[in-house]
Amino acid sequence: MRLRLRRLTKPRVFALLMGIAAVLALLPTAWTRWPGGLLQPLGWLQWSAPSATRAAERSVRDAGSEWLSPGQARELTEQIGQLRRQLGQQAVLLADLDRQIAEVTGIRQELGAGRAQIVIAAVIGFDASPQRQTLTINKGSLGEGRIRVGQWVAAGVPPEKRDPQATGRELLARQWLIGKVSTVDPYRSWVQLTTDRDFGPQAVRVAKVLPDGQWQTANEEPVLYGLGSGRMRIHQAKGDYFKSRHIVVLVPRSGDLPAALSVGYIKGSRRLPEAPLFYDLEVEPWADPRELTYVYVISAGS
Repeated sequence: MRLRLRRLTKPRVFALLMGIAAVLALLPTAWTRWPGGLLQPLGWLQWSAPSATRAAERSVRDAGSEWLSPGQARELTEQIGQLRRQLGQQAVLLADLDRQIAEVTGIRQELGAGRAQIVIAAVIGFDASPQRQTLTINKGSLGEGRIRVGQWVAAGVPPEKRDPQATGRELLARQWLIGKVSTVDPYRSWVQLTTDRDFGPQAVRVAKVLPDGQWQTANEEPVLYGLGSGRMRIHQAKGDYFKSRHIVVLVPRSGDLPAALSVGYIKGSRRLPEAPLFYDLEVEPWADPRELTYVYVISAGS
């Protein structure tokens, strides 16, 4: 008589495994510990798989960083510089608020949506003379912002690089001052750069970059002059701030400027022979303003 084997189905296999599991659950622990040893190699495989994945990810990431194009590297450098300026300038603002607690409410309104705004303008030309350091923008006395003489102007970024979530205050804190509006027409204006020979005197403050990235300002307010050819100078400072690493140069907050903003950095110092206790400090902007395509005109109190 021939035995007929019953075909295994999924429900029968499941029931069989459940029965075995129930029996094993009732057995003493010492009897059931040995199957875990058989499964240990699977644990090693599980550990090695994600480890290999992480190693491969690091390799790809490291390899990718080596293949950044010059344009990508330049853009990342610009973004790092913007964030460092934002951190430092916001720290200076907080220090100002602490020192002038009576004005806290008014300052916050100026920096918020109240009495100050930035007008985004496109750069449409530069002065051809090497003796003059000016640029032309496409906003004037008519239209948005109603540009007027004396307003501060900061570097800007093109729309495609602009953070759509950033507030006006954040956009401004990431940039630096490049000059002031010097002439205004109905639909265009001219900006005198801080590097122009006729710029100044302008009271400034110097700041030291601390290890945590914040800026610590000195008490003195020396004066800044433009020298032409992309350079500036702090004349007759009372200390060698380049040596003490107070290299960031800031314009203090005022009625025309709702927050202290930087104009550049100190790149060298020279003791004055005729006044040994004073120093001339060589200053340069953070970048060449002639490469800008957009600027931010700071309209305070309007």
